[in-house]
Amino acid sequence: METPTGGGAGAKSFAIIPLMVRGVQIGLFTLHTPKAKDDFTLGEIELLGVLANQTAAAIENSRLYTDLESAHERLVESQRQLLISAKQAAIGELAGGVAHEVNNPLQIILSRVQLMVAQNRDQEKVVRGLGLIENNVKRISRIIRALLGFASHSAAEGQWVEFELGQAMQQAFALVQHQLDAQLIAIEMDVDEGLPTLQGNVGELEQVFINLILNAQNAMPEGGTLRITGRLDGEVVDVRFADSGSGIEPEHLDRIFEPFFTTRADDGGTGLGLAVSYRIVEMHGGALTVESTPGEGATFIVRLPLPDGETPGEAGPDEDTDLAEIELI
Repeated sequence: METPTGGGAGAKSFAIIPLMVRGVQIGLFTLHTPKAKDDFTLGEIELLGVLANQTAAAIENSRLYTDLESAHERLVESQRQLLISAKQAAIGELAGGVAHEVNNPLQIILSRVQLMVAQNRDQEKVVRGLGLIENNVKRISRIIRALLGFASHSAAEGQWVEFELGQAMQQAFALVQHQLDAQLIAIEMDVDEGLPTLQGNVGELEQVFINLILNAQNAMPEGGTLRITGRLDGEVVDVRFADSGSGIEPEHLDRIFEPFFTTRADDGGTGLGLAVSYRIVEMHGGALTVESTPGEGATFIVRLPLPDGETPGEAGPDEDTDLAEIELI
Protein backbone atom coordinates (compact mmCIF):
# COMPACT_ATOMS: atom_id res chain seq x y z
CA MET A 1 0.00 0.00 0.00
CA GLU A 2 1.46 3.36 -1.05
CA THR A 3 1.67 6.12 1.54
CA PRO A 4 1.83 9.55 -0.19
CA THR A 5 3.31 12.52 1.60
CA GLY A 6 2.39 15.28 -0.75
CA GLY A 7 1.33 14.14 -4.18
CA GLY A 8 2.36 11.48 -6.67
CA ALA A 9 5.91 12.74 -7.01
CA GLY A 10 6.41 12.69 -3.25
CA ALA A 11 4.98 9.25 -2.64
CA LYS A 12 6.98 7.08 -0.23
CA SER A 13 6.82 3.43 0.74
CA PHE A 14 8.20 0.84 3.15
CA ALA A 15 9.65 -2.56 2.29
CA ILE A 16 9.22 -4.97 5.21
CA ILE A 17 11.00 -8.35 5.15
CA PRO A 18 10.94 -10.83 8.04
CA LEU A 19 14.32 -12.05 9.31
CA MET A 20 14.04 -15.83 9.57
CA VAL A 21 16.34 -18.21 11.44
CA ARG A 22 15.51 -21.90 11.61
CA GLY A 23 11.93 -21.22 10.76
CA VAL A 24 11.57 -18.65 13.53
CA GLN A 25 11.14 -14.93 12.94
CA ILE A 26 13.79 -13.03 14.92
CA GLY A 27 13.07 -9.54 13.59
CA LEU A 28 12.10 -7.36 10.67
CA PHE A 29 14.18 -5.73 7.95
CA THR A 30 12.47 -2.42 7.12
CA LEU A 31 13.45 -0.12 4.25
CA HIS A 32 11.98 3.37 3.97
CA THR A 33 12.24 4.65 0.41
CA PRO A 34 10.80 7.48 -1.71
CA LYS A 35 10.10 4.88 -4.38
CA ALA A 36 6.46 3.87 -4.82
CA LYS A 37 5.69 0.24 -4.14
CA ASP A 38 4.48 -0.41 -7.70
CA ASP A 39 7.85 0.78 -9.07
CA PHE A 40 9.87 -2.06 -7.44
CA THR A 41 11.22 -4.57 -9.96
CA LEU A 42 11.43 -8.31 -9.34
CA GLY A 43 15.22 -8.03 -9.22
CA GLU A 44 15.04 -5.38 -6.50
CA ILE A 45 12.64 -7.48 -4.47
CA GLU A 46 14.96 -10.48 -4.80
CA LEU A 47 17.87 -8.29 -3.68
CA LEU A 48 15.91 -7.23 -0.60
CA GLY A 49 15.32 -10.90 0.19
CA VAL A 50 19.06 -11.63 -0.14
CA LEU A 51 19.92 -8.70 2.15
CA ALA A 52 17.40 -9.90 4.72
CA ASN A 53 18.80 -13.44 4.63
CA GLN A 54 22.36 -12.14 5.01
CA THR A 55 21.30 -9.97 7.92
CA ALA A 56 19.58 -12.91 9.62
CA ALA A 57 22.67 -15.07 9.00
CA ALA A 58 24.92 -12.41 10.56
CA ILE A 59 22.70 -12.18 13.62
CA GLU A 60 22.61 -15.97 13.90
CA ASN A 61 26.40 -16.24 13.54
CA SER A 62 26.83 -13.69 16.29
CA ARG A 63 24.50 -15.69 18.53
CA LEU A 64 26.32 -18.93 17.70
CA TYR A 65 29.66 -17.33 18.57
CA THR A 66 28.26 -16.21 21.91
CA ASP A 67 26.85 -19.69 22.49
CA LEU A 68 30.24 -21.19 21.63
CA GLU A 69 31.93 -18.98 24.20
CA SER A 70 29.35 -19.98 26.80
CA ALA A 71 29.79 -23.67 25.91
CA HIS A 72 33.56 -23.32 26.32
CA GLU A 73 33.11 -21.73 29.73
CA ARG A 74 30.72 -24.52 30.75
CA LEU A 75 33.23 -27.12 29.52
CA VAL A 76 36.03 -25.57 31.57
CA GLU A 77 33.76 -25.50 34.62
CA SER A 78 32.71 -29.12 34.02
CA GLN A 79 36.35 -30.20 33.81
CA ARG A 80 37.10 -28.38 37.05
CA GLN A 81 34.14 -30.06 38.77
CA LEU A 82 35.23 -33.44 37.38
CA LEU A 83 38.68 -33.00 38.89
CA ILE A 84 37.16 -32.07 42.24
CA SER A 85 34.83 -35.09 42.08
CA ALA A 86 37.75 -37.40 41.29
CA LYS A 87 39.71 -36.08 44.25
CA GLN A 88 36.70 -36.45 46.51
CA ALA A 89 36.08 -40.01 45.36
CA ALA A 90 39.67 -40.96 46.16
CA ILE A 91 39.50 -39.26 49.55
CA GLY A 92 36.15 -40.91 50.28
CA GLU A 93 37.49 -44.41 49.64
CA LEU A 94 40.48 -43.79 51.88
CA ALA A 95 38.66 -41.87 54.59
CA GLY A 96 36.41 -44.59 55.96
CA GLY A 97 39.14 -47.10 56.78
CA VAL A 98 41.67 -44.56 58.03
CA ALA A 99 39.15 -42.73 60.20
CA HIS A 100 38.03 -45.89 61.99
CA GLU A 101 41.60 -47.04 62.54
CA VAL A 102 42.73 -43.68 63.94
CA ASN A 103 39.66 -42.77 65.99
CA ASN A 104 39.91 -45.60 68.55
CA PRO A 105 43.51 -44.98 69.73
CA LEU A 106 42.78 -41.25 69.61
CA GLN A 107 39.99 -41.65 72.16
CA ILE A 108 42.31 -43.66 74.41
CA ILE A 109 44.93 -40.88 74.27
CA LEU A 110 42.29 -38.26 75.06
CA SER A 111 40.92 -40.15 78.06
CA ARG A 112 44.42 -40.69 79.48
CA VAL A 113 45.30 -37.01 79.04
CA GLN A 114 42.12 -35.95 80.84
CA LEU A 115 42.94 -38.40 83.65
CA MET A 116 46.46 -36.95 83.98
CA VAL A 117 45.02 -33.43 84.14
CA ALA A 118 42.79 -34.49 87.02
CA GLN A 119 45.76 -36.07 88.83
CA ASN A 120 48.08 -33.08 88.42
CA ARG A 121 45.87 -30.06 89.03
CA ASP A 122 48.39 -28.62 91.49
CA GLN A 123 51.16 -28.55 88.85
CA GLU A 124 50.30 -25.61 86.64
CA LYS A 125 53.05 -26.15 84.07
CA VAL A 126 52.10 -29.81 83.60
CA VAL A 127 48.41 -28.93 83.29
CA ARG A 128 49.20 -26.32 80.61
CA GLY A 129 51.18 -28.87 78.63
CA LEU A 130 48.45 -31.49 78.98
CA GLY A 131 45.86 -28.89 77.97
CA LEU A 132 47.81 -28.23 74.75
CA ILE A 133 47.83 -31.96 74.02
CA GLU A 134 44.11 -32.24 74.77
CA ASN A 135 43.19 -29.35 72.47
CA ASN A 136 45.15 -30.81 69.56
CA VAL A 137 43.77 -34.30 70.13
CA LYS A 138 40.26 -32.83 70.06
CA ARG A 139 41.08 -31.04 66.81
CA ILE A 140 42.23 -34.34 65.29
CA SER A 141 39.01 -35.90 66.56
CA ARG A 142 36.96 -33.23 64.78
CA ILE A 143 38.79 -33.98 61.55
CA ILE A 144 38.16 -37.70 62.01
CA ARG A 145 34.44 -37.12 62.56
CA ALA A 146 34.34 -34.95 59.45
CA LEU A 147 36.15 -37.68 57.51
CA LEU A 148 33.64 -40.27 58.67
CA GLY A 149 30.81 -38.00 57.57
CA PHE A 150 32.53 -37.34 54.24
CA ALA A 151 32.93 -41.07 53.59
CA SER A 152 29.39 -42.02 54.61
CA HIS A 153 27.37 -39.50 52.55
CA SER A 154 25.79 -41.62 49.84
CA ALA A 155 22.45 -39.80 49.45
CA ALA A 156 20.87 -43.14 48.59
CA GLU A 157 17.62 -42.65 46.70
CA GLY A 158 15.93 -45.07 49.08
CA GLN A 159 16.23 -42.34 51.73
CA TRP A 160 14.85 -39.61 49.49
CA VAL A 161 11.54 -37.92 50.16
CA GLU A 162 9.63 -34.97 48.75
CA PHE A 163 10.22 -31.76 50.67
CA GLU A 164 9.68 -28.01 50.46
CA LEU A 165 12.76 -25.85 50.18
CA GLY A 166 11.41 -23.10 52.45
CA GLN A 167 10.77 -25.51 55.34
CA ALA A 168 14.20 -27.15 55.00
CA MET A 169 15.80 -23.72 54.95
CA GLN A 170 13.94 -22.56 58.07
CA GLN A 171 14.93 -25.76 59.88
CA ALA A 172 18.60 -25.26 59.04
CA PHE A 173 18.49 -21.60 60.06
CA ALA A 174 16.83 -22.41 63.41
CA LEU A 175 19.77 -24.63 64.37
CA VAL A 176 22.37 -21.87 63.98
CA GLN A 177 20.35 -18.73 64.67
CA HIS A 178 21.80 -18.21 68.15
CA GLN A 179 25.35 -18.25 66.75
CA LEU A 180 24.48 -15.67 64.12
CA ASP A 181 22.71 -13.43 66.65
CA ALA A 182 25.71 -13.58 68.97
CA GLN A 183 27.99 -12.44 66.15
CA LEU A 184 25.64 -9.63 65.04
CA ILE A 185 24.89 -11.20 61.65
CA ALA A 186 21.57 -10.23 60.11
CA ILE A 187 19.73 -12.75 57.96
CA GLU A 188 17.61 -11.69 54.99
CA MET A 189 15.73 -14.75 53.74
CA ASP A 190 13.73 -14.44 50.54
CA VAL A 191 12.56 -17.84 49.29
CA ASP A 192 9.75 -17.66 46.74
CA GLU A 193 6.45 -19.13 47.87
CA GLY A 194 4.94 -21.84 45.74
CA LEU A 195 8.23 -23.36 44.61
CA PRO A 196 7.83 -26.92 43.30
CA THR A 197 8.61 -29.64 45.83
CA LEU A 198 12.04 -31.22 45.53
CA GLN A 199 13.23 -34.75 46.11
CA GLY A 200 16.25 -35.70 48.17
CA ASN A 201 17.73 -36.58 51.51
CA VAL A 202 16.47 -33.65 53.57
CA GLY A 203 18.92 -34.23 56.43
CA GLU A 204 21.92 -34.09 54.13
CA LEU A 205 20.67 -31.01 52.27
CA GLU A 206 19.98 -29.25 55.57
CA GLN A 207 23.59 -30.02 56.48
CA VAL A 208 24.64 -28.31 53.24
CA PHE A 209 22.59 -25.23 54.14
CA ILE A 210 24.05 -25.17 57.67
CA ASN A 211 27.60 -25.51 56.31
CA LEU A 212 27.05 -22.60 53.92
CA ILE A 213 25.52 -20.44 56.65
CA LEU A 214 28.42 -21.17 59.03
CA ASN A 215 30.87 -20.54 56.21
CA ALA A 216 29.30 -17.11 55.73
CA GLN A 217 29.48 -16.52 59.49
CA ASN A 218 33.22 -17.23 59.47
CA ALA A 219 33.63 -14.75 56.61
CA MET A 220 32.05 -11.97 58.72
CA PRO A 221 33.87 -12.00 62.10
CA GLU A 222 32.83 -8.40 62.76
CA GLY A 223 29.19 -8.96 61.83
CA GLY A 224 27.38 -8.32 58.59
CA THR A 225 24.47 -9.49 56.47
CA LEU A 226 23.72 -12.86 54.93
CA ARG A 227 21.09 -12.80 52.19
CA ILE A 228 19.52 -16.14 51.29
CA THR A 229 17.31 -16.35 48.20
CA GLY A 230 15.46 -19.22 46.54
CA ARG A 231 14.14 -18.92 42.98
CA LEU A 232 12.85 -21.17 40.23
CA ASP A 233 15.17 -20.95 37.22
CA GLY A 234 13.85 -23.08 34.37
CA GLU A 235 14.11 -26.72 35.44
CA VAL A 236 16.19 -26.08 38.57
CA VAL A 237 15.75 -24.33 41.90
CA ASP A 238 18.48 -21.74 42.45
CA VAL A 239 19.44 -21.09 46.10
CA ARG A 240 22.00 -18.37 46.89
CA PHE A 241 23.88 -17.54 50.07
CA ALA A 242 25.38 -14.05 49.66
CA ASP A 243 27.47 -12.65 52.53
CA SER A 244 28.90 -9.18 53.04
CA GLY A 245 32.31 -10.44 54.11
CA SER A 246 35.75 -9.80 52.67
CA GLY A 247 35.30 -12.18 49.74
CA ILE A 248 37.55 -14.95 48.43
CA GLU A 249 40.93 -14.36 46.83
CA PRO A 250 41.01 -15.33 43.12
CA GLU A 251 43.76 -17.91 43.66
CA HIS A 252 41.56 -19.70 46.20
CA LEU A 253 38.39 -19.92 44.09
CA ASP A 254 39.48 -23.01 42.13
CA ARG A 255 40.40 -24.85 45.34
CA ILE A 256 37.57 -23.83 47.62
CA PHE A 257 35.78 -27.21 47.33
CA GLU A 258 38.91 -29.37 47.61
CA PRO A 259 39.03 -31.66 50.68
CA PHE A 260 41.30 -30.24 53.43
CA PHE A 261 41.76 -26.88 51.72
CA THR A 262 41.12 -24.16 54.31
CA THR A 263 42.21 -20.61 55.03
CA ARG A 264 41.17 -21.03 58.68
CA ALA A 265 43.60 -23.69 59.87
CA ASP A 266 44.62 -21.52 62.84
CA ASP A 267 40.96 -21.21 63.89
CA GLY A 268 40.24 -24.94 63.79
CA GLY A 269 39.02 -25.21 60.19
CA THR A 270 39.30 -28.72 58.73
CA GLY A 271 38.68 -27.91 55.08
CA LEU A 272 35.94 -30.54 54.81
CA GLY A 273 32.71 -28.55 55.26
CA LEU A 274 32.52 -27.25 51.68
CA ALA A 275 33.91 -30.50 50.26
CA VAL A 276 31.17 -32.50 51.99
CA SER A 277 28.53 -30.00 50.83
CA TYR A 278 29.79 -30.20 47.25
CA ARG A 279 29.57 -33.98 47.31
CA ILE A 280 26.04 -34.03 48.76
CA VAL A 281 24.72 -31.56 46.17
CA GLU A 282 26.44 -33.46 43.37
CA MET A 283 24.84 -36.73 44.51
CA HIS A 284 21.45 -35.01 44.30
CA GLY A 285 22.11 -34.24 40.63
CA GLY A 286 22.77 -30.57 41.36
CA ALA A 287 25.71 -28.19 41.38
CA LEU A 288 27.43 -26.08 44.03
CA THR A 289 29.43 -23.09 42.77
CA VAL A 290 30.78 -19.84 44.16
CA GLU A 291 31.12 -16.28 42.89
CA SER A 292 33.25 -13.71 44.67
CA THR A 293 35.08 -10.43 44.27
CA PRO A 294 37.64 -9.62 46.99
CA GLY A 295 36.26 -6.96 49.31
CA GLU A 296 32.67 -7.46 48.09
CA GLY A 297 31.66 -10.71 49.78
CA ALA A 298 30.98 -14.14 48.32
CA THR A 299 27.89 -15.89 46.96
CA PHE A 300 27.56 -19.67 47.15
CA ILE A 301 25.00 -21.04 44.68
CA VAL A 302 23.16 -24.34 45.09
CA ARG A 303 21.23 -25.51 42.01
CA LEU A 304 18.92 -28.48 42.56
CA PRO A 305 17.00 -30.09 39.68
CA LEU A 306 13.26 -30.52 39.70
CA PRO A 307 12.01 -34.13 39.68
CA ASP A 308 11.89 -35.46 36.10
CA GLY A 309 12.73 -32.02 34.67
CA GLU A 310 13.23 -31.59 30.93
CA THR A 311 14.90 -28.81 29.01
CA PRO A 312 12.85 -27.26 26.17
CA GLY A 313 14.16 -28.05 22.68
CA GLU A 314 15.69 -25.72 20.14
CA ALA A 315 14.05 -24.15 17.09
CA GLY A 316 13.74 -26.07 13.83
CA PRO A 317 15.97 -25.95 10.73
CA ASP A 318 16.93 -22.71 9.01
CA GLU A 319 14.86 -21.41 6.12
CA ASP A 320 15.44 -18.62 3.60
CA THR A 321 13.06 -15.72 3.31
CA ASP A 322 10.48 -16.39 0.59
CA LEU A 323 9.68 -13.59 -1.84
CA ALA A 324 6.01 -13.92 -0.85
CA GLU A 325 6.94 -12.85 2.67
CA ILE A 326 8.27 -9.46 1.53
CA GLU A 327 5.62 -6.83 2.01
CA LEU A 328 5.65 -3.44 0.32
CA ILE A 329 3.69 -0.66 2.01
